[in-house]
Amino acid sequence: MSFSKIKKFIIPTTVLALLESAAGDVFAQTNLGIDKLNFGLPELDAITVIGNAINWLLSLVAIIALAALIWGGIMYIASLGDENKAAKAKKIIFYAIIGVVVVGVSFLIISTLKTLLANP
Repeated sequence: MSFSKIKKFIIPTTVLALLESAAGDVFAQTNLGIDKLNFGLPELDAITVIGNAINWLLSLVAIIALAALIWGGIMYIASLGDENKAAKAKKIIFYAIIGVVVVGVSFLIISTLKTLLANP
């Protein structure tokens, strides 16, 4: 990498870092009353937040697995007796079913752990 390319990266980065640190010092001296604001949101503990994030991700994976199952079914119907295409479709269906089962078991495990950790 040439020095001019490095200079084009280093100088703006340094300037931004200096501006950010100066702005942080200025705003650190003011009290904006943020500690008194209430947005009506419930206070959540870390277990609830992590559990909700994992449930969201498991839902996303379940949707992907079901879409793969549907795609495998369409491929199987469209194979029209071609053994190679039918074998590929069966493989997709098999792994999609495994994915759905893994998501279901994961959901049960996470739900159980969340219940046990939230209520000691």
